[in-house]
Amino acid sequence: MKRVLPLTSLALASVLASCANDKKEDPSPRTAAQMLTSKTWKQTAETEAIGDAEPVAKYFRYAASANNTVKFLADYSLRMEDGATEDSYNSPQTVSGEWTLSGKTLTIVVAPFTRQCTIQELTGNKLVVKVAEALDGAQKVTRYTYEAQ
Repeated sequence: MKRVLPLTSLALASVLASCANDKKEDPSPRTAAQMLTSKTWKQTAETEAIGDAEPVAKYFRYAASANNTVKFLADYSLRMEDGATEDSYNSPQTVSGEWTLSGKTLTIVVAPFTRQCTIQELTGNKLVVKVAEALDGAQKVTRYTYEAQ
């Protein structure tokens, strides 16, 4: 009996230790590039502000935007898809391009256009980017919100 108790305790300790190791934590946090490439992103909102005006929701005015997705690929190419809608005779439509990331600056190139975006929020489930550009002497700021699919 004296031998059984220590052996049982040792076995129980081994089982508990192995259970504790079942939860493997990610050794390093995911980078922004890894988060971008891990999902397909579906556009869920778009707002636009010109000058000092309050932002105006644009997204729901355009039914054609309701199925828009973007997929950032690990080779720095991207695929943007306009999903099928009633108002688009060419739908669904896919456009290919390239992307780069430097800090919080996301550059998207879909020839012949280049757009620089500032990442305002990036989590495993949400991406918010801001695009600022000049429009007739005023600053136009558009924010695009995406959810991971």
